[in-house]
Amino acid sequence: MKQSTLTIAIGAIALFMNTAFAAPLTEQAELRGVSPKCVAYLNAIEEGLNLNGLTNTMIPSNPDTLLSLYIAAKKEANETSFHSITLSPDGEMCDVSLTFVTMFSNQSCEDIVQSQLAINPTLRVDRYGVYTHVYPEAKDSNQVLVSTGEASCAVMKTQLLFPER
Repeated sequence: MKQSTLTIAIGAIALFMNTAFAAPLTEQAELRGVSPKCVAYLNAIEEGLNLNGLTNTMIPSNPDTLLSLYIAAKKEANETSFHSITLSPDGEMCDVSLTFVTMFSNQSCEDIVQSQLAINPTLRVDRYGVYTHVYPEAKDSNQVLVSTGEASCAVMKTQLLFPER
């Protein structure tokens, strides 16, 4: 029963979305008719983060009204990261949701938190066992750090952007 439900869900998603594995993300968005405003934001994010690893683009058949999803994976010397960018068109505007997960194999969560506090001492830090929640006073973004070993850490950063609002 679970397997048939999963098969149906995957099939529905496949019919609903056009999926492509290609780089760069911005090029795929332009080719599929995503709004110029959303493409501009995606391009700025893609260039700013130097997303040059494996990418996956899921764009619905009507990208002017429905959200589109962009995923990139990137491997560097001591870290592996996964970036998820969701663009939500709203007329002439475009809202953006970002989720980044990075696995560090040579830094503890405490080292990462201390380096962030050195840069921005106004950050708030809440600790819950192996979990650490770091966020600015404005609460417009947040990070959850999870200790994965003595000198390793998983960091999830999330942020919602409403550029024109």
